[in-house]
This record gives sequence, C-alpha cells and structure tokens, in this order.
Amino acid sequence: MAKSKKQLSKKEGVKKKKTGQLKTKRTSIKKTPNRSVPQLPEVAPELKSHIISRSSIRHDHSYWRALAWLSASLLGVLIVTGSIIWLIQLKNPPQKPVAAPLVQTSLNNKYLAPLTGLPSSPETLNRRPWAVVVENFVTVRPQAGLSSADIVFESPTEGGITRLVAIYQSQLPKTVGPIRSARSYFNDWIRPFSPFYSHSGGSNRALQQLKAGYGGIVDINEFFHGIAYTRQPNLQAPHNLFTTPEKFFSYLDKNKFNLISEVPKINFTNSLPLAPKISVITLPYVPQEYEVTYEYQTLTGTYQRIVNGTTQLDANNNQILMVKNVVVMFTDINPIPNDPLLRVELRTIGTGEVKIYTGGAVYVGLWKKNSPDSMIQFVDNAGNPLPLQPGNTWISVMDTSASSKLPSSASQLSLPL
Repeated sequence: MAKSKKQLSKKEGVKKKKTGQLKTKRTSIKKTPNRSVPQLPEVAPELKSHIISRSSIRHDHSYWRALAWLSASLLGVLIVTGSIIWLIQLKNPPQKPVAAPLVQTSLNNKYLAPLTGLPSSPETLNRRPWAVVVENFVTVRPQAGLSSADIVFESPTEGGITRLVAIYQSQLPKTVGPIRSARSYFNDWIRPFSPFYSHSGGSNRALQQLKAGYGGIVDINEFFHGIAYTRQPNLQAPHNLFTTPEKFFSYLDKNKFNLISEVPKINFTNSLPLAPKISVITLPYVPQEYEVTYEYQTLTGTYQRIVNGTTQLDANNNQILMVKNVVVMFTDINPIPNDPLLRVELRTIGTGEVKIYTGGAVYVGLWKKNSPDSMIQFVDNAGNPLPLQPGNTWISVMDTSASSKLPSSASQLSLPL
C-alpha cells in the first residue's frame, strides 16, 4: 500500500513536471517576437531626422500647431496682398480706351440741363456757363476735359490749325487744358451764354472786345488772373496751361464773382423726322492732321470722334469722345492780309448752310445769327427748327467751299472726302 502511494506520488510528480514543461513551452512561444519588418530609419539612416515617430504623433501636437499657424499666416498674407492689389486697380484702372456710358434721356424729367436737355440737379440749372479755349495741336492730344463739355465749337485759327472752345454748364471736368488764346469769332459764339471765359491772351481784336466789355462775357484772362490757372512744369509753354474747377472757382469765389446767371435753353427732341441715313462723316480740315471723322454707333446712338485716323480720347478718364449731335456750319473764312501767323477771320453774323448729323441721319438747312447777343439758330428751308437730340453737341465750322464734300444724302457717300 505504501509502495503504491509512493508510486502514485512519483507518477504525479512526473505529470506535474511534464505539465510544467508544457506551460513553459507555451509561455516561451508567446514571448518569442515575430520576425520584425525593417523600418525606414534602418534602411536609410540619413532620413531618420525627417521621420516622425508614432509616439510623437500621439503625444506631441506642437508640429501640427506650427503647421496650422504657418498656413493661417500664409493665407492672411495672400488675403492682404490680394486686397491691396484690388484697391490699387480700383484706384488706377488699366489705361484702355473706354466707351462713354449710355445715358437714358427723358424730356419729362423735372430738372433738365439747359444746354444738353439731359436730367440734371436743381442746384446746377443756374450755374453760369464756363467757356474754355482748348488747344488742338497734334502734340497735345489727348486734351483734358472735352468729354465733360455740353457744347464744343471747332474752327480753323491759323495756318489751317483748328482750335476748340468747350462750354461747361451741366457738369465740370476734373482738369481742363491746354488753354490757349482767344479769337474774336470765339467771342461772338459764346457771348449769348454770358460765360466765364478762360483763355491766355488772344488776337488784338478779341482782346479789344473783351477789354471794352463784350456782352455778358466775364473775362478771366490768364494774363490778369494767373492765380486761377496752373502751368505744368513737365510741359513746354505755351502748351502747359491748365486749371481745375476747384482752383478756378475758388479764385472766383474769393474775388466775389457772381457764379449764378440765367442760362439760355436749347430745344431738344427725342422724335426725329425721316431723313437720309448716313453713318460716317469726314470733315476735310487741312492739314490732314486736323481732319475729323465721325462714325455713328448704333448701340449708343452717338458718334465716335476720330482725328487724323486716331480715336480721340479725354486725358482725364481715357474715355472715347462720343458726340450726340454733330453740327457742321459753313461760313466765309478768309486769311488776315499780311499776317505772319496765317491767322484767319470768320463771318459769324448772318446766315449760311448747316448740316446736322444726329441719330444716324442728316438734316440740311441754315444757321442764323442776327446779332452778337443772339443764339445761333438751326432751321430748315421753311424756318422750322432742325432737330437736336438730348446730349452733347459739337459744332464744327468750315469754309463754304467744303459743303459739297460732306454728304447730305446716301447717294453722296461715294464722294472723295
């Protein structure tokens, strides 16, 4: 019995030993790691410094914070830079010729500008007109301020060179110039408007008229009112005289000039009678550098002004000069005998032929001016007013001999102009 117990305990010992060995084997199997896959730092040690360990991703967020801060900073810089560029472009738009805005007109508006028939504000209705002699020499184009004028007169002055007189009433230009000398025929044309008159000197006859007082003209000759003007130092005299409404009217106000006057009213209509359609007009001024072409633009109902083959612009806004009414007056133009500057005299009183181009059509009749104080009238052969549409008006004056060169019917378009 004792033996059998001993044997049993021995057998149990053997079993325990085997069981212990099995447990040991299983434990050692669990602790034995699988064959590891080579990691990138081991294969390429030189990249070790650029590798972020999982632990650093899990526990250290400083890298991502830095990256987010950098991204936000870059985004802020881009936004600020873009805003600055946008503001610069807004303030200084690309210098490309732009078409004049299309203005919707209505003769039922309570306040209509007297010289354009366009909607206006009550405070400008009685503003005294301002007439400015503007140079048209080849080298000074584009001039400043012509797109803002209600009325512009154009005529030869000396050696075939044309000069302009711009009349401002409903709106004022940012800058106007170059400003040049007066002529007696300019005085006659602007006298009925009783305007302020900006010029720099003038012909003997013109200055004598102004010195004696010529109708209601308020003479602001640069020779005696230099403070109202500015000479631009980067330009050569006499092509460098300019002014601005701020400078000019500040001078007038300080010197107690009356800024208000009764402004004559021009009759306008939106209803055009039937007439020959003509879309291109060429005014054959000589020399050719002063030849003018008007091309009718159906979309805007205005004429694009072209001088010597180049579209004429306004230096203030780079805007193409567009004209609603093109009036061509024919009169007697004669050279002043023995004048070294080849200046001319023009007949301004009486009557003569006129051709009005508006709405893509031409209307032929007569211009009439009975006295220096009377407004120029444009009438047909029966004495009825010729039509002018609401908008700006350019009046080009040519010698009577040029009449046959301007088309007044569709059949004349083949004439060499």
